[in-house]
Amino acid sequence: MHFKTWITGLTLLAGLALAAAASAESGSTIKDTPLKDKPFVDARTLANLPARTSVEIMERKGGWTRVKAAGKQGWVRMLNVRAGQAQAGGKTSAQDVAALATGRSGSGNIVATSGIRGLSEEELKSAKGNPDELKKMDKFAVTAKDAGAYALKNKLQRRSVSYLPAPQ
Repeated sequence: MHFKTWITGLTLLAGLALAAAASAESGSTIKDTPLKDKPFVDARTLANLPARTSVEIMERKGGWTRVKAAGKQGWVRMLNVRAGQAQAGGKTSAQDVAALATGRSGSGNIVATSGIRGLSEEELKSAKGNPDELKKMDKFAVTAKDAGAYALKNKLQRRSVSYLPAPQ
């Protein structure tokens, strides 16, 4: 390989590395949150990050954000991370609470109609139902008798709720 070509390639690689590092965004956790090894609720927990932990935001995928924090790299729920630096003092500000309540804690303030930020238009358009996941939901069904026993045990009161009108 010619020396000039090698130097040009090395310079290009260094530039790409700097661009990649610059694209990472700093942020902090809004509340105590687990750092997962994969972007799934049931994934292995690598660490528990306290509120106001500084993180480096690496990537967003669905409702999850890949971050570097506490000497580890993993995934946290997107709603538990705020872009930008944490405020000093360790107390939650009204702005942080509002950001958590509205789900608008990222710098882009993009909210999908599903309530999960970070889904692209293409992902929403190509979304499909998953019959296997619907079958899993059946495992959570309870009988009227079981529901009544639970309500009695927990001193819940009966309330009548009207059905929504049938779609036109």
